Amino acid sequence: MKHPAAPRLLAVLLPLALSACGSPDSGPETAPEALRQALEPVYVDGAAAWRDEADTSCLVVLRDVGRVAPANGGPFTWRGQVDVDAARLSDGDRVEVMYRTLETQAAFYAVSTTSPDPDAGRYAFVLDHFTPSAGMSFTSLNRTEIDLIPYVVRADGTRVFDHNRVAQPLDNYALRASNGWTIAADDTCRPDQPAAVPEYALTYPDFEESLSDGPVVAGGALRVSYDARRLRETQSCLGSQGPASSTTVVAEWRFDQGPVQSAPVETYVQSSGYACPGQTPPCVRVETPELVLDVPADATSVALWFHCVPGFSQGAPANWKYDSDFGANYVLPVVDAAAHVPWAGGWALYNARAGRELALPDPLLWHGFTNMGMAIEARAYAPGVTDVAAPVDGALTAFVESDLHECTPGGPLTRQALPPAAVHAGPYGADHLYRWGIESTLSRCPPGQYRYRFLFSLDAGRTVSPLGAVEDTTDPLTATTWRTITSSAPGN
Repeated sequence: MKHPAAPRLLAVLLPLALSACGSPDSGPETAPEALRQALEPVYVDGAAAWRDEADTSCLVVLRDVGRVAPANGGPFTWRGQVDVDAARLSDGDRVEVMYRTLETQAAFYAVSTTSPDPDAGRYAFVLDHFTPSAGMSFTSLNRTEIDLIPYVVRADGTRVFDHNRVAQPLDNYALRASNGWTIAADDTCRPDQPAAVPEYALTYPDFEESLSDGPVVAGGALRVSYDARRLRETQSCLGSQGPASSTTVVAEWRFDQGPVQSAPVETYVQSSGYACPGQTPPCVRVETPELVLDVPADATSVALWFHCVPGFSQGAPANWKYDSDFGANYVLPVVDAAAHVPWAGGWALYNARAGRELALPDPLLWHGFTNMGMAIEARAYAPGVTDVAAPVDGALTAFVESDLHECTPGGPLTRQALPPAAVHAGPYGADHLYRWGIESTLSRCPPGQYRYRFLFSLDAGRTVSPLGAVEDTTDPLTATTWRTITSSAPGN
């Protein structure tokens, strides 16, 4: 179930809470009763593209929500917590949670939140209206569905919805029987959590090498995952009693021109002094120690290679068998996590059918489908990354940030990663070229003015350098101006 992306034809606000003032006969209202009334839900519109935004930068995020058993046969209650970046809130901003249940018949209601310490950024909320009661049948209870999403209401009425844990711009958090009507806390938007450690995997039998969660960052760490069958199955790396006994596979590495270091990545251990050729444990066991390298803060590259040490030749390197990319070693660049891409530019409009580049105006006026495979392109350069003989996949990442991705002109801006269309594409063979195909998307989106910019990153998106200026300047990465596409063609 989704919260609407388009505004309703009639926006109606029906406050369900009683007035904060008591009736003439009731006397002064107590503070707890006033608080209870202030927290009662109020009917609201769903998200509207023309006034609301999607937050993917950790301004507001649902931390957790769980069900509380009903008291005295009353309704089930859900209690949750929302984390907010308090430093980015302004006077007049407030934190709310929008939700709906089967009992609201697809209508959304909003509840306020409370916080004993707003400066800490932790807010609490309660859902106890339109929820099932203890008297419901088991079947009815299991059909209970609740959709919710927290957001910040700005002083001007603009709402910023949490899309940090739910990535899709139209999705909500869902409480269902399948998840126990519970959303557990995770590490999303917790700055004290360490970043993912890049992993370099060398696999068998496909003999592939790949880097995930990369690139390798100076001052960080690198996990090495090596399938030792690359050596044992191809290089006759035999132990003293056969291929599965007393062998050791070792990784060696060095950063730049530093000292060579080594550690085992797989060892076979003979049990009870008996050889067990062709058999499996428990007679013979395999040990695969985890290998995580500490990357020096000043490193620029790391080279790795592997060798197999037979049990009968521990001290005889002449008998070792190597996996070293035919002597070239496996080399990964190491990037500075705080470094920005030093140059990006080369805006152009690309005609795929003609295979040529055109001038890119701003705004780009779009009048309808051309069947030419039109794309917007840009280039980026980073020394040691784009100008090496064998660029590493993922070392430089390009994103397009735009409201065109979701066909919502003036609405939420989302990112999409772009694979490089060509490497060493510049006149001196030093940059990477990226193309963003726009024709099919514009053909299905409604008319309107869309914004876009390219972002380049050397650390998988944690640090980005924007390229969005109308004119390429001497320092284009300092520009924050967005380029625009104005479409007059009706979407399909």
